[in-house]
Amino acid sequence: MLSHQERTDLSQSHVILSCEGGAEKAIAKILLDGGVTIFSDPDNDVQITGVRSAKRIEEEYLSIDYEKNVAVVRFLDSRNENFKLGRLYRDNTTVVSLTTHPEIEILIILAEGRYQEYWQRYRHSMKASEYCSGVLGYGNVKSQEFVYNFFSDIDRLTGALQEHRSLRPEAENCIADILR
Repeated sequence: MLSHQERTDLSQSHVILSCEGGAEKAIAKILLDGGVTIFSDPDNDVQITGVRSAKRIEEEYLSIDYEKNVAVVRFLDSRNENFKLGRLYRDNTTVVSLTTHPEIEILIILAEGRYQEYWQRYRHSMKASEYCSGVLGYGNVKSQEFVYNFFSDIDRLTGALQEHRSLRPEAENCIADILR
């Protein structure tokens, strides 16, 4: 869970949202458009990108002179993905990784109220994305368009994010941690 200081830093920073894939980009866009994040303020400039490597983030985003501190917020499903900024940036750039472990599709399962069934009967035999397509019958659940349409009701998304938060260890940062 993000500390009070991390939440404050993010709310006062220029935020670069680094998203693992199209589904994560859709979630970022829905949250920003809905104004429900701690950095959803007209004075804050937030950029959504698919760039994930630290070196490319530095080259494409951190070499620019911003009026505010810069924060890199990463949406990803892996807990162990390596991300180290170079010496020039590491001390003055906040980096926060928000996980959707085991996969972003777990949010769809939560929104459908099928988490217990998935966790007890299917988690060892299929990924969350396979469950969404095979059991729930959804096609292309990893696509930006599908996720954007599925979570067009922001309350459905924030509810799934909050439920996901309740299932994760407190030490693990989740997307729900950036909600107001």
